[in-house]
Amino acid sequence: VSANKRTVVLSCADPNSFPETPDGELKPQGQVLGSAFDAALRRALFCVSTESGRYSTNALKLELRGSVFRVVGTDGHRLSVAEGTARTEGSSTFSALLPHSTATILSRLGLADEPRWVEFSISGSEQEFNLFVLPDGTQLITRRGQGQFPNYENVLPKAPLEARVVFRRDELLEGLAKLSPTARKAEVPAVKLELSHSPVSIKTENDGTANSVALEHTRVSGKARDIGFNLHYLTQYVKSLETDTISMKLFSKAICEVALFDAFRYQHLLMPLRV
Repeated sequence: VSANKRTVVLSCADPNSFPETPDGELKPQGQVLGSAFDAALRRALFCVSTESGRYSTNALKLELRGSVFRVVGTDGHRLSVAEGTARTEGSSTFSALLPHSTATILSRLGLADEPRWVEFSISGSEQEFNLFVLPDGTQLITRRGQGQFPNYENVLPKAPLEARVVFRRDELLEGLAKLSPTARKAEVPAVKLELSHSPVSIKTENDGTANSVALEHTRVSGKARDIGFNLHYLTQYVKSLETDTISMKLFSKAICEVALFDAFRYQHLLMPLRV
């Protein structure tokens, strides 16, 4: 390429190596609201495992259920279920796995403020491709994820509620940041929410050093108990929210040890640590 007395030599790829557009009938599955889809991806992506195992936890699951879509991500220690508005034919249901790379690209396409619809179809001779058509006409074609996604609905708590805790988001985030230098020195960075104390506090210990931060604006109702979490996991969840408060549900340890954080159209399940 020559211009203004300068010549630049560029390497070129063989056009025959470029992936071909999949053949076969295009089967539209529905539409998802762009802004809601972007939010759901962000709220589930940080839970996706980077390792492959018995179940396909290195992918997100996209479900279309009538007027609602779900994006689900898990790594076996935590689970995010984010919902949004969808449009499908009748009350039909459909699901597909989105590889981590596909979900990451979709989250970077500027859909956060998009009030229009993203169309979703499957194609290919064996329906092995996902096709996303953005409101501006941009198309993203990807291979569908393979494997079996875990039955996440079986782990969503159905036991009676034992306690509800409401944190002020900025206070909890600030507390986690103050404890981070001490907690990160441990092999597993753990923090303990001391819900049985008044005021509630968050604490970490490592190699003879203990740090504690009071969470004075936290409200507890029901039978409170102390509970520990992975510092990184809890921090990632708190940062994924834009609300002023954070709600956590606790259940009887004898029936269900997990903690469920719930927000509007967003549930996050987190396994506790013994601390």
